[in-house]
Amino acid sequence: YLLAVKKGKGIDRLLLRRWKEMLKSLERNASGALDEFMLPNDDPRVLRGRASIVAGGNSGKSNKTEWTKCEGRHLLARSAEELGDKRPLTGWSDSNPTSMPGWAWNDWAEAQVHRVHDLLDINTLRLAKQGVDCTFKTMVWDVSQNVDRATIGKLGLSQCLTPSGINYIPSRGGPLVGEELLLLQGIPADDLLLTRESDKQLKDLAGNAMSTTVVGACILSALVLGHQALANEEAYVKSVGDIVDSLVPRALSISTDEITVSRAFGQYQERELSLESGAATSGARLAAILAKAASSARKCITEGTDQVLPTSELLVCRECNHTCRRDLATPPRKYEEHLYASFAEESETARVRPAEFRRELIGLIPIQISISNLQVKSDVAPAGVDERLWKTWFSAFDAALTPAPEFRFSKLIRSNIWTVQYVASSECSLELRLSEHEAIWYLFVKAPSRQGKLRDALSRPVARMIVKESSDEDMSSSSFSFLRGEWEICLPIDTEVEVTVEGVGERVESWESKLGLKGRFEGLERHEKLEISLDASAPASLKHAVEGCYKLLPKCGAACGSLHKRESSVGNETDAQMFFFLESGRRKLPTDDAFVFSQNKHRTSYGEYRPIELQMEENYRPSAPSKEVEKEDGRIQKRTGIIPGKWTKVENASATAVTAATASVLTVPLGKLGVSLSANAWQNCPELLSLTVPLHASDELVEQCQSALAYVASAQERQNTWMDVNINKSKKVFDALAFATARLAIPSDAKKWTQLETSQAAIDEGDGDYIVCSKCSPPKPSVRWTVTTSGSKKKYEPKEDGREAAAYERAMKTRPGAFKIQLKLALSDSDAESASLNLRIGVNSVALTQSALGFFPRESYARRTMAHVVSAQKASGSASSGCIFEWRVQPHANQISPASASFPKLRLTSNKKDGAASQPPNFTKFPLRPEQLRSLSWMLSQEASDAPFYEEEVAEGILPSLGWRTEGRVRRPVMVRGGIIADEVGYGKTAITLGLIDAASQVNGEPKRAPKEFLRLFETNATLVIIPTHLMGQWPSEINKFLGDSKKVICIKDIASFNNLTVNDITSADIVLVNFTVLSNQKYFERLARLTGINGRSLPSGGGKAGDGQFNAVYESCVSKLAGRVQQLKEDASSVYNDIENEARFHLEAEQNAEAGVRLDGKKAVYKNVSEEQAKVQDDDVASTSTPASSSKKKTKSGTAKVVGKDLDPWDLSSSHVKRDVGKMRCPPLEMFHWNRLVVDEFHYMVEKMNRQRVYSLMLGLRSSNRWCLSGTPPHANFKDVQSLASLLGVYLGKDEPLPGALAAKKSEGKTSLEAFSALLEVKSMQWHERRHGVAQGFLDRFVRQNIAEIDEIPQAVSINVVNMPPAERAIYLEMESYLRSLDMNAKGAMKSKKKSRGDRELRMQDLLKSAESGEEALLKKCAHFDLSSDSAESMSARDTCDRISKLRKKELDETLKHLKDNIVSALRQRIQIVKLPSCSNWEGTERSEKGEVEDRLAAYIKGVEENRSVSGGADAEIHKLILSVLREAQGEVKTNPMTDVVDPFYAEANSETHPAEEGKEGEKKNPKQREFDMKYALREHVHDIRALGKELCARSRSLRYFSWVRDFQNGKAVVCEARTALCACEKEDGKVKQSDSGVLSSCGHVGCLKCLYYHAGKDECVDSSCQAPIKSSDVISARDLGMEQDSKGEDEGSAYGAKLSAIVKNVKSIVKQNDRVIVFVQFQDLKEKVAEALERVGVKTLQVKGTVNQQIKSLSILQKEVPDKKDPRVLLLTMDDESSAGVNLTTCNHAVFVHPLLAGTQQQYEAYETQAIGRIRRYGQTKTVHIWRYFARNTVDGDIYKERTGENVNALPSE
Repeated sequence: YLLAVKKGKGIDRLLLRRWKEMLKSLERNASGALDEFMLPNDDPRVLRGRASIVAGGNSGKSNKTEWTKCEGRHLLARSAEELGDKRPLTGWSDSNPTSMPGWAWNDWAEAQVHRVHDLLDINTLRLAKQGVDCTFKTMVWDVSQNVDRATIGKLGLSQCLTPSGINYIPSRGGPLVGEELLLLQGIPADDLLLTRESDKQLKDLAGNAMSTTVVGACILSALVLGHQALANEEAYVKSVGDIVDSLVPRALSISTDEITVSRAFGQYQERELSLESGAATSGARLAAILAKAASSARKCITEGTDQVLPTSELLVCRECNHTCRRDLATPPRKYEEHLYASFAEESETARVRPAEFRRELIGLIPIQISISNLQVKSDVAPAGVDERLWKTWFSAFDAALTPAPEFRFSKLIRSNIWTVQYVASSECSLELRLSEHEAIWYLFVKAPSRQGKLRDALSRPVARMIVKESSDEDMSSSSFSFLRGEWEICLPIDTEVEVTVEGVGERVESWESKLGLKGRFEGLERHEKLEISLDASAPASLKHAVEGCYKLLPKCGAACGSLHKRESSVGNETDAQMFFFLESGRRKLPTDDAFVFSQNKHRTSYGEYRPIELQMEENYRPSAPSKEVEKEDGRIQKRTGIIPGKWTKVENASATAVTAATASVLTVPLGKLGVSLSANAWQNCPELLSLTVPLHASDELVEQCQSALAYVASAQERQNTWMDVNINKSKKVFDALAFATARLAIPSDAKKWTQLETSQAAIDEGDGDYIVCSKCSPPKPSVRWTVTTSGSKKKYEPKEDGREAAAYERAMKTRPGAFKIQLKLALSDSDAESASLNLRIGVNSVALTQSALGFFPRESYARRTMAHVVSAQKASGSASSGCIFEWRVQPHANQISPASASFPKLRLTSNKKDGAASQPPNFTKFPLRPEQLRSLSWMLSQEASDAPFYEEEVAEGILPSLGWRTEGRVRRPVMVRGGIIADEVGYGKTAITLGLIDAASQVNGEPKRAPKEFLRLFETNATLVIIPTHLMGQWPSEINKFLGDSKKVICIKDIASFNNLTVNDITSADIVLVNFTVLSNQKYFERLARLTGINGRSLPSGGGKAGDGQFNAVYESCVSKLAGRVQQLKEDASSVYNDIENEARFHLEAEQNAEAGVRLDGKKAVYKNVSEEQAKVQDDDVASTSTPASSSKKKTKSGTAKVVGKDLDPWDLSSSHVKRDVGKMRCPPLEMFHWNRLVVDEFHYMVEKMNRQRVYSLMLGLRSSNRWCLSGTPPHANFKDVQSLASLLGVYLGKDEPLPGALAAKKSEGKTSLEAFSALLEVKSMQWHERRHGVAQGFLDRFVRQNIAEIDEIPQAVSINVVNMPPAERAIYLEMESYLRSLDMNAKGAMKSKKKSRGDRELRMQDLLKSAESGEEALLKKCAHFDLSSDSAESMSARDTCDRISKLRKKELDETLKHLKDNIVSALRQRIQIVKLPSCSNWEGTERSEKGEVEDRLAAYIKGVEENRSVSGGADAEIHKLILSVLREAQGEVKTNPMTDVVDPFYAEANSETHPAEEGKEGEKKNPKQREFDMKYALREHVHDIRALGKELCARSRSLRYFSWVRDFQNGKAVVCEARTALCACEKEDGKVKQSDSGVLSSCGHVGCLKCLYYHAGKDECVDSSCQAPIKSSDVISARDLGMEQDSKGEDEGSAYGAKLSAIVKNVKSIVKQNDRVIVFVQFQDLKEKVAEALERVGVKTLQVKGTVNQQIKSLSILQKEVPDKKDPRVLLLTMDDESSAGVNLTTCNHAVFVHPLLAGTQQQYEAYETQAIGRIRRYGQTKTVHIWRYFARNTVDGDIYKERTGENVNALPSE
């Protein structure tokens, strides 16, 4: 660090010198380990940080980032350090994902690049060479650095950490999280209000972690010496404390009068709060409590502190009893590979929820404990004990326990056991541990920070007591005490015993050998069993506990694979299990780690004590000597064992529950508290409870209170002064009071909803609604939009008003909190050692409910309608528009993971119990069915109802220290008439809706009047029906069928038909039909904007694209102005056109001159930052306002159409006939009308499809008395889905908030910075989300009905057709599958691969994946057809394609060999030129790069080739031989013809030579030294490219080998297996293997018998001993699964389209011959075209729904003919997941063919689209049997997707 001081006068050099001296005096050695700054791995903050890092980190596709330059370094490091080629920790490879141990962060590792993966493995191997299992050590690995840098930190310490670093902690298996970096920086993370900040944001906040130790010391020294400089003339600062107090908020401060806590709202009672053992011990049994403790304990690290996984999701190891979540064990993790079984099968005990056990346990345990008579008899050291150690130990023991301390409850910790912690002072602590078999107390005395014998002795407990169950005599009392038992003291006496260890059983590979370490570790072995015995002098109890035969469990997770478990034998069957393993301390050097015997072997957390029976001497490590030595009893070792500490019983020692002299007094309200909602009521909080607790005057909390009261003058005032507790900094305060608050319960009445008193005057004062308190819910700033252009692209950005945003931010910081917590200290006058503390908690219910009220949108049509209804019923007083304000307090459980959310499934109600309506008047010819009449009855009642629906918002505040949550709820009545008809497909929703239109006036009378605010619109009794484009033919047909000509119907098919409509046409109509396409048209919205005086180009072009947030803002502004325009038309139509012209001119001028963006309040719409090109367009627009009406449409220079001619006045407003009669106005926007009824058919496509988002916005802008939405498959999987449904009806269900633990969404287009930041202000609890889920269900119950179509009488036949791919097709499919598996099915990752050189396989794969959004999509297409890229009917067959691939690959391999040779030749010649330089004669072979010198990487590469290690991760002998031959050939060519005088284009610039392509130009002149450096550096960089070519050659060779063997197997070639594994299938005389027993490895192409392949894959190695490729079991492909060419049938006429498509074509052709009609469903457009092509080729005509409205209607009408013409097509191709597959009635067809299973994002989408598809033909009106044909390719992604969605395994079915 450099300190710079500004020069000039006034610099006090003496003060600078003193500052330097003070800074030096602050220097100290580290005394805190890194672990002390880390949070527990199951801490919610760590789990949240993990989710944040994974979500914000790299995706799997970045694994393909080019890392050739680093890869060479990694290869050199592995070779030079003899680390081998294995990847033991991560298990990564190009074709397989990472496979970290189950407890590690595999999701984080998977998101890293391969360079990081390999560095993790290299560091693991580096430490393994030193005998260190890194997974048990705490240190920091900065894996953002290169392999040859110092990436491994020191044990237990942290280097300086930067925000850009990747700080991996091996003992965690993941990185440090953001809050830990804050702690390392010295920032108190507990005091920060953290919500959804990403881990990256927290890293940025922490900065260079640990710089505080330097910068902080500098600042502190400066403050101490120079703080007077900060004082002004009025206030002279006397102390540093004054400055700090003014800058740093404290946990306690003198209470202000702004908000008070009062008992004025009810009556209260006092009672004593017992802190002794709970009454719950009565009737409790210790065994039952321990069983509950075991059941509720953590079974997997991902459970965190409060969650419980169901037993069905857990696995347990049958050998070591380790448990974990199922998905953490699959696929198997190689570093730890347990023998797992289902936990549910192994344990019949149901799990207990941790929250329930916490409450029960706190009621059982004593809160305050005193231990008496726990003393050591003498301070004289016993014989054989170091006297100095004894004295220091005795002194520490005596000081901590004299006088007898009072232990107070501190906290409950849940891990694999339960631990209750008590604290007495900083010198000692007490723990109660509850395991499955025992409850035991441990007493600890603080160990010194200095290492030594005393620290070792005090790291163990100094005393313990095993809790005893009630004696037989006490059984009648049915009670027990946790304080019953005998105390023992652990004296610092270590006893040595002789231990005999004999290796027995088979010899197995050592841990180091298994990791693949080379050199002295190769072939190292150990015994699979150890026989342990002790000498005769050992205590009998120890011999019984330890002696026996121990079996090695190398995969069960102990350090260095050292876990041994004692086998049961005669005499110890019932004994507790005993383990023998290496106890690897987190901070210990490997030389200090020792093998131990213990009953538990779990990974201990930091500071956790593990009871040890016996410890071996540190230098003992079990190993098997060579077989020659073993014959001479070398397998027997005699070693020294150490018994740690000597446990001695203490007579008369006992623990008792402390009874305070002064009882704790609790004051709670009697009954509910009556709070009124009035102005400034938030300033007075009702008191929830008050607690007075006796304390010692020496308690830290008392001292903290006295410090806060230091400025209060008199003692009497201090006794009566309340202090406010800063909740954000209250953790230490509540930790100190944990003993008193542990048993605090929320008052029973406070748990119930309590209503606030309100008055109608408050509504009247707010003009029909409540005025929101600006203090409790600050008004948000107004938003302005800016537009910027880049070429032809526009970008719209919202921004808040700066001043308003600043005011809002300040107001949010100072708004009243939900809880008001205060303390008052009272010191005893009679006893100087006594004090009492009064804690009171208030709930600001008014502020909470006002905050909730502020969430509601102010403008609401449903709310206005409610006020209108109330006004009409005022006389009867039967309705009220008043809101209901309520509050309550609930227990709070901190669930931080979104995965923990488990809400009930949302359900839809039917009309089964409703009565039937009468037949509609005009439904005489085609009456409705009985079930349809029930639906009609409900619809009529919904339109007639005046019952309000209550919208709901809840604000909450959380008191985490107590686990309380207060909620303020506001329920707002609104009036909505209508609903959502979700009847199943085929039920007849269209007919029921027409019945409603026909019957409503007869049953319900005249339509409801609009609220007065909307009477200015044109009123019409018409029903507006918005429908998908392809249904524009079906709806008129249905209307004519049911209603005849009784209704006037208008059809708006397109903008042209819209142009001819007038206002009178619409007001006189009964039904108006309009389709999605018309309402998505840009012209429609531009006309709407222009009519309201807004520039049409304020609306971004295109629907559902970027800028839609700005579209909605401008659209809402247009709609808000429209009522005023209609009123003007009604009053004086003659002035409207001129006003539009003037407003347009004003608006455009304002756009050009404004400095601010578009306002959203409707006052004006202006822009800033408009490009010059856009300004020109605007100038043209201004000019166009005066263009004559006869002008034609022209184009501007920029290509943008000007508004001229008819588009200038499409409404005819300037015409005389419209001025006289506004009813003749043409093409009026639909928003100008108040409709009687609005109906939207197939609305779910508006919600789900981005290209229909503008129709969705328009529907929200339409006004009608009744609103109906129709869909057989409405989305309702979660709250967000239901929220979208509610918005269609005008109901506000509340804002959709992310679940706890989810990250704040990245700022997206349409969101302001403040809106993005607001997501960080608060995290809603999981209970809040559960309540909101209930609100969604309430909406569904009120407004949604779904009835099942009773169509069982329509017969249906489902045919599952499983097609066996011919061998050639399967080969092509497997190739793509293996490629995509290596990318984790990431098709886009393949497209964006950054590899510099790619083989034909990569290029061809990328070409195939251009049209695929995912790997699954690409494979689905490949199942249907092997080559979609071919676009002619003369495509090659699959067999021809395979042959072409083989030839192409061989050609490309030869080209790669040539390319590699040319590059080596070029590099060799460059080195010759370098060596010729005068100063470089000895440079060749230089191995280090330092001080301007550059390493000769070419020499290192040549050496690697000669030693068969030039390719990272996997070449084999064949490939190495190939590369060596290329090298020798290149060396020979250079030796024969050096050609150093020829300019090499690659080196021209570095060598200062003229590039051949730039003849005539001189090269850059450089000084000799610079030229020499550039030449060397260019060669070094070139070697990286050569290495990349070698790796590519390896990949090409493997790929060709794999593909060749697939084809060879299919052609019947036999395999000769060279592995010869014991008991394998290849033990034949000739070594040949049957094809049924053969297989090939997809990752490298080597072959062998299946047993050998699987055996070696289990060891992560290839069956070929020379191959270095990392192999997984999933890489093994069985030959019998590939098929045989001779078994496949001859190719028929459809072979060019593949087996599956040929089968479909054949079936469809036969169906058509029977005169049946077929719908073929395909999801992807390119595959649909291929299906059409295949059908057309065999003479089957097809239809598709596409083109204009009329074309779509015509296509469907052909299929809807009852009797088709002879030439009509009989096959319709539909897309499965778009609107064309919905709504249309196609009962003339009776066959549905699914080419492939649907690829959908969710299960609900899958079911919805399938239902819609089948519902086209299976519905009322179908007279034939419905046939459903499903096609699958066997053993492909087809079956995987179908099984995932339906649970049915089609691969097990026979082929058709």
